[in-house]
Amino acid sequence: MVHYQQRNQCTCTNQATMAVHACLIVLLCIVISPTSASEQEVRVKSKLGEIKGITETLSNGKQVVKYMAVPYAEAPVGDLRFRKPVPKAAWEGVLDATNEGPSCVQMPNPTLSQFIENTDISEDCLHLNIYVPVSTSKAPKAVMVWFHGGGYASGQGSMYPCSTLAAHGDVVCVTINYRVDILGFLSTMDEHCVGNFGLWDQHEALKWVKKYISAFGGDPDRVTIFGQSAGASSVMFQLVSKHNVGLFQRGISQSSMTMSNGYSMAQDAQDFAKDVGFAAGCNTTDNSDLSDHKLLMDCLREVPEENFPNITMALYGPLMTGHVMKILIGPVEDGDFVPFGIKEYFASDQPDKGGFSEIDQVFSSFDFMVGTTSEDSNLMVWMWAGLAESWNISLSDGLPEDKIKMLLEDHLDIYYPKNQKDSATAINEVYFKSDDRVKNAVALRDMFTHMFFTIHSLQSCNAHKNALISPNKAQNTQRSTYMYEFSHHLSGTSFMEIMAEASMPLDLPDWMEGATHGEELPYLFGFEKYGKALNRSELWTANDQEIADAVMTYWTNFAKTGDPNLGDTTTDVTTSTLPRWDQYSPNTKSYLDIDDVVTPKQNPYPNFMELWLKKIPKIMQTIPAKNDMNKKTEL
Repeated sequence: MVHYQQRNQCTCTNQATMAVHACLIVLLCIVISPTSASEQEVRVKSKLGEIKGITETLSNGKQVVKYMAVPYAEAPVGDLRFRKPVPKAAWEGVLDATNEGPSCVQMPNPTLSQFIENTDISEDCLHLNIYVPVSTSKAPKAVMVWFHGGGYASGQGSMYPCSTLAAHGDVVCVTINYRVDILGFLSTMDEHCVGNFGLWDQHEALKWVKKYISAFGGDPDRVTIFGQSAGASSVMFQLVSKHNVGLFQRGISQSSMTMSNGYSMAQDAQDFAKDVGFAAGCNTTDNSDLSDHKLLMDCLREVPEENFPNITMALYGPLMTGHVMKILIGPVEDGDFVPFGIKEYFASDQPDKGGFSEIDQVFSSFDFMVGTTSEDSNLMVWMWAGLAESWNISLSDGLPEDKIKMLLEDHLDIYYPKNQKDSATAINEVYFKSDDRVKNAVALRDMFTHMFFTIHSLQSCNAHKNALISPNKAQNTQRSTYMYEFSHHLSGTSFMEIMAEASMPLDLPDWMEGATHGEELPYLFGFEKYGKALNRSELWTANDQEIADAVMTYWTNFAKTGDPNLGDTTTDVTTSTLPRWDQYSPNTKSYLDIDDVVTPKQNPYPNFMELWLKKIPKIMQTIPAKNDMNKKTEL
């Protein structure tokens, strides 16, 4: 086990890379300390053994029993490293589950000490945390299982204490750790290291919930997975994996990275695996070029766990340009857990998607909710702020044309590599209609929000609806599809500014406002006093609390019934005073705008979505003329 304080000798290669890493770790890890007035030990008997938890009394007087760091799999160490998780064996005696467990191995971040109690990192980290509301109802409760974000590189379950959400909706809430970064997602793209170990961990945790959650009052036949950012993309991968049929019933994907352009998956996974091998010193005389993947993995299984954070830190500098949003390590298509053709599946708008019968059958067996924040790509503005000095610009004055051209061009190289000139021309016509640098910077931010996040909501809703009418759909299913956009944000400041203060202060521009990536999290988890951790509790208003109550009600109702408007008849949580949230259909494109006033709407951003969902795909399918081959884009 490694302590964060001991690992603080590492430094990032530049301010931009440091800002990116801070975004991944801090922005996506909003948390407060418990506000309990009294605590009491509670014991529960499971088939694995007896577990000791502890009660927490919330500020509103409600109580929740917490069981922290309950192991769902054996420690993935030794020969189990870089392999699928092994279910946890039964134990003797009483398991003490009253304290947080360590994070899985990842790059250290000393600022997390103000957010979580346990700042250790360890390979023995495959734990889950269970939050059980104390209520008069004895009927089995719906279960919600949270996958944390962090770019597949960082995070842990206890960063999202689920007490308030569990108490508000009278649901059992589970948050989990899963392997991240090198130990969670390294892949040689062959049988020696298939990859996706973090996804397999999530799957194993869901198997644990299915088998044992009834001991905690949970209903194993009403399980909803939900997550944000990389956690939301993880939800998407779980929703299309054949291994999950019957394991859970619903999924909520919050600000998932777009699947159709490959943003949600690792780029150049095999090359990255070799880079890890070179950094670890595995290029021995019998495998100098690391072409023998078996020898590479045998070597990496012998590397001390405390070396991996340093290896990741060393690789981030040369592999990240500082201004390109790119997943260096993450899920890959393996044809097993992640089916081949994910990009094509979500890009298709045809009801009859030949060759995708297996995905249709899986996806159609779940209720589905998806959404974004209105300014998700404020995350990128943070990156630009870290680069402003080296660019010799003031971000408050916006972005000059050459920087906009560079940012657009470099991202098209990765995500839309064909016919870049025509794509750039089409994008320029829709977004950049002004000579004003600030307006163009805002337009670029919005463009990346649409390209990396918003189109996923529409594409995944269309894919789900198409799956439901497919001849290959799951039998005897009536499943729902809902879409939202979270537009509400804290008044008087931007949420990004608060998170920046917590990690690495940057000179953020005044024009960077709105609901940024992760903005919904304080409202979902009911952190009405989350600002205590950052001495900013005065920002929380009565309207903020109203929005939080609405979000928690919609989300927990969906977990109970598949309909965010309808909760259990046995509870008093209803949406009778809230606007009705209509299901998505390809014709109406209905969604819920969660702003200062919650409003049902239809057809979001029609001009922009026409560009990304119709024009750009058509351009990408066009065969370029010879003299246009290999040309760079022009704005």
